[in-house]
Amino acid sequence: MTSPSRDSLLTSAGSSLPLRVCTICDGVDAVIRLASWLAHLPANAERVDLELTDAVSWLTSQSAETFDMLVIAPNAARSEATPRLLRAVLSEMGRRAAMQVILLPAGARLSLPDLPDVHILNGPPFPAPSSLTQRREIAEQPPVTPEAVVQSSLARRFAGWIPSALRPMAPVVRPSSAGPTGGPLRVIAVQPLCGGAGGTTFSAGLAIELAEANPALTVCLMDLDLQFGSLAAGLALVHEPRVLETYRNPRAVDGDMFRQSLQNLRPNLSVFSAPPEVLPLDALTGADLQYLLGLARDSADLVILDLPGSVTDWTEAAYLAADRICMIARLDVRSAGNLKRLRSLVSPQVLPNEKLCPVVNFRPKRPPREWAARIHSLESGMGLPVHLQLPDGGPVVSEAADSGIALIQADPSSPLRLALQAYAGEVAALVPKQQRLQGSGF
Repeated sequence: MTSPSRDSLLTSAGSSLPLRVCTICDGVDAVIRLASWLAHLPANAERVDLELTDAVSWLTSQSAETFDMLVIAPNAARSEATPRLLRAVLSEMGRRAAMQVILLPAGARLSLPDLPDVHILNGPPFPAPSSLTQRREIAEQPPVTPEAVVQSSLARRFAGWIPSALRPMAPVVRPSSAGPTGGPLRVIAVQPLCGGAGGTTFSAGLAIELAEANPALTVCLMDLDLQFGSLAAGLALVHEPRVLETYRNPRAVDGDMFRQSLQNLRPNLSVFSAPPEVLPLDALTGADLQYLLGLARDSADLVILDLPGSVTDWTEAAYLAADRICMIARLDVRSAGNLKRLRSLVSPQVLPNEKLCPVVNFRPKRPPREWAARIHSLESGMGLPVHLQLPDGGPVVSEAADSGIALIQADPSSPLRLALQAYAGEVAALVPKQQRLQGSGF
């Protein structure tokens, strides 16, 4: 559904098309501010009400949804989390809301220099919406034709954590927020396609290179293998017992508690390790993961998810939240077949081509004559170009992991380390700058 072309947003009271409003609220004081604003709206307005911590994940999954108005009432007490969440929500909405409004307490100030179309208001009381100028470009977009979404049985099971009234009506490919098209990156998911593909080595190496190259960039690396996660061991970190409590009752964890469960590998690199005990894969739900990812976004500019090789009930939630999904593969039949099976299992809406980044690991120093032909065959089978080829780092890679030493320290001149360093530079350029809130209460 696209926003209808109107001379004023509030003329919909006499129109057959009701005003569509998305409200995002966080905190008791925010509810009062939001209620004061909503009193101005026509009685027939259609609303989607979200909590701030869940808003980005929901908006990402509902990429077909557009609104006439987005209204955000943030919590004045969350001085650290609020700037990141607001920036993420506003970035995700993009051109999908004709008007974007942020309601702040009296005296508070907010600076968003690269988002001039956002209306920042202080109150209550607030001015009437009719006094604001709406953005016109969304009205010029052609309407989206609803189509039936055909999901696999697994995708339907995954979709259970999304309220049925809020599920998308049509599969939509997200245009520019996926990595390969050069859009902004906030979450990267790393999915190994076979045993020994090197997914954890890739996740850890990329995170360390990002932190090393740009001290101003904060990275949160999450090991989501609930049973046999080895990220902590490979980085000489102990298993943090508070991680287990987080998994046992995710919704009881707030931002401060989540940050206490992180281990700092660098001043700007934190690690959320696997639990110290083996947990069943269904110990986490899609909604739980959404919530934890909201907390992770609060703590860092970029979140990297080291996913297990198994497909779980919450895997789709990770895919939906990710802006880029790096599929780590060997150049063999197993990886190609597993990627094909995965794409047939999960709906194209969850794994669009724009998000997928096939990464071929263990490229020989001197590739055999048939290497290029095999790469071409793999690309033809996937229907996707290979995003990245990583050279074989040799025995030093596994030796460093066994010793708990990062590759950047074990062998700085390793071809694998140099390739990850170059790739980290490309990724860092796509991570959006976080905005700063200034003034009373923020």
